[in-house]
Parts: sequence; C-alpha cells; structure tokens
Amino acid sequence: MAAENPDLKIRFVQAKIEEFVTTIQDGEYDLVLMLSVLHNMSKYLGVKFVQDMVEELSKKIHNGIFEFALEGVHRSYIPKNYRDFLPGFDFTIMLMQSDSRKRNGVKRPLCFSSNKYLYFEKLGMLQIDQISYNVHSYLAKTDVMHYYCGDKFVKYFYVKGQGQLNKAQTEINFLQSFGGQNGLPKLYAVHAEQDEGGMQIFIVRDKIEGVTLAEKISSGENLDRWNVIKQALKWMVLLEEQGYYHGDIQTSNFIFGNDGKIYPIDYEEIRKFPVVLIWPYKPVLLFFIFMNSVLEPNNKPFAFHRQPQLLTKLKNYIPAKKYEQILKIKESEKYFARLYEILFESATVEDSVEGYTMAELETLAIEKYLEEIGQMLKVYQEKFQKMDALIDIVINQQKQIEQLENIIKGGD
Repeated sequence: MAAENPDLKIRFVQAKIEEFVTTIQDGEYDLVLMLSVLHNMSKYLGVKFVQDMVEELSKKIHNGIFEFALEGVHRSYIPKNYRDFLPGFDFTIMLMQSDSRKRNGVKRPLCFSSNKYLYFEKLGMLQIDQISYNVHSYLAKTDVMHYYCGDKFVKYFYVKGQGQLNKAQTEINFLQSFGGQNGLPKLYAVHAEQDEGGMQIFIVRDKIEGVTLAEKISSGENLDRWNVIKQALKWMVLLEEQGYYHGDIQTSNFIFGNDGKIYPIDYEEIRKFPVVLIWPYKPVLLFFIFMNSVLEPNNKPFAFHRQPQLLTKLKNYIPAKKYEQILKIKESEKYFARLYEILFESATVEDSVEGYTMAELETLAIEKYLEEIGQMLKVYQEKFQKMDALIDIVINQQKQIEQLENIIKGGD
C-alpha cells in the first residue's frame, strides 16, 4: 500500500492491540479499524477487559470501524448485542452483517462508531454539535436521545416493547405525511435495526432553530403571552382539521423559534382521532393547563391538574361573554376551531382578549382573587358562628346532665 501510494503517509506497526491502544494520543488517528479481533480477545482476556479497552480508545479517536463474531462457537464468552462490545461511543450503527455457514452460522456485524459523526447511507456523514440525554446510551439502554447536527436533528429510540415501537412509528408516520408543510420539519431518513434486546431507530429531520417555550418563559424576557396562546391554539386547529390531536400539550413541547413563531414538537404524541374533545377530557384539559402555564408562569405547569378551578381561572383573563361561550362548546363540534373563534375572532373590539395589557389582566386577576378570598372568609365566619352556637348548646346540655346526676346521687 505504501509503495503504491507514495503521496500518502502510511506506516505499518506490528503490536498487541491492548498495548498499542494505551500509546495512542488524543486525535492522533481519524479512523481505527478492528477487524475480526475483539471476539478472540474477549475469549482470552475477558469481555470486561475488551469493553474497557474500547472505551479508552473511544476517548482518543473520532471514528472506528469494527467487525467481530457474535454467535456459533463464540456465544459462550461474548455479548449477544454488538453494541455491548463498543461502549464509550456516542453513535454506533451496523453497516452490514454477514452470516458464514462455514463457521457454524456465525453472525459477523460490521459497525461504524463515532463520537464526532453520525453516518446514514442516504445522507452520508453528519457532524455532531450537541447531544442531549445519556451519551452512553448503548450500555444504559436509554430509550431516547437527541442529536443536533448542523441544520439536522436526529431522534434516537431504543425500542424494547410494542408501546415504544408505536410511539416511534407514530412520529415517523406524522412526519412522512406533514413534514415540510406549514413550517413543520422535513423528514430526511429513517434507520432501524434489530438486535437481541430490541430495536434501535434513528429519525433524521430538519432542526428548528430556537429554544423550548418553557425555556423562553422562564428566561424572564418580555413575551406577548396571548400571541403565544393564539399560535399554539392555531396549531391545534390545523391538527384538528387533518384529523389529528396532540396528546401532550405543554410548554416544553413547543419550540419558540428564532423567527418569533412557535412550533409543536414531540410528534410521537400527535395521534389520529377518535378522542373526546370536551372539558375536562384530554387534550382539552391539557390545553387549559398549557394556557395557565403561559399566563401564570410562576405556577408549576400541572399545579391545577386535579383542581376543578382550572377552567374557572380563565375568567380572570377573558370577558364573561367569552367564558360563557366556551362553556357551551359541544363535543360534536370542532372544539379547538370553536375555541379559537371565540377567543380571537368572533368578539367585538371591547371584548377582545388582545384589548387587555398584561398589567390590566394581572390587576383584574388580583381583584378577583381578593373578592374570592373575602367571600371565603365570610362563609367561614358564618360557619364559625354556627359552631360557637353548637358549642354553647353542648355546654348547656353537659351542665344539665351533671345536675341530673347529682339529683340521682341525692345531692343538691
């Protein structure tokens, strides 16, 4: 190879792998190939030794290509899953697998592993900018990971049951149908492969530039909260028109884009009807919880989840006529479309939600709260007065009983 490629810097070293790995410097090699050696090493040195060696190697190189045997005569002393051979890498994928009948049906996966790149046949290499969740998911079997790669976003599922498979399939189906429309991210590729423990699935789509709505709200920046609610409700209407609903409406499942618009995410929760669309059932309940989280961000997102006052709190922010109209929305109607019309389209100017400033809304809310507290105090005062009267009756009855007991005993 060196003679045929004089312009390439090639040198050959003969050494024991386990000794040579310790001499490699960080970044010295872009690519390391280990072909048909790891399973033999695990037999003589132990699986744990091989895993530790590979993990040390993963900290020093960007990419690796590994090939080894998994079954047949090797089954007793090697892991069942190829990924268990390759700890320490942020990404591992099987490029191909050969089955050799001559060697007792041994499966030989050829794998690509990297801490710098993702690789998919349709897209080539994607450089990793950021990873969220557990970066050592292949040993920990984390269910979901997120990779941020330039203008691409990659969602990883490790599927171990039908429920998880349904979630992944729901997201894929939705993006195949609606990706690239109305600002929703375009789907580029799906990669799925089975192993002994389950299935790993990678979904590659556009990345929406921005932060989650929850982060935007918690940052304390000025935010037109009713415009946020209007945009979110508009998304619910668009989904409703297509026969879908979002089963997990919350501020962390919307992206506040750099363009000032909000976009829904968590597409595994966007599902087809039928579902009951009427208060207090999901997703209607979740949307009012979402509104509470936007309008009153100091409260925990689900602070009112089990309280019947959740819907009535809306009275602090909208005119009475609008509130009465919302209560009359029927299940048979398009719920979110009707809600959008009531809040943002059908009202006159003086009744419009957008006609109130946040300061005015907060003042109205405080006044209403104090009024409710006053009413509660009045009720409790009446109850205490009744209790005092009952206590007086009990005391008088006790005195009468004591007098009767004295008479019975012959006293005065």
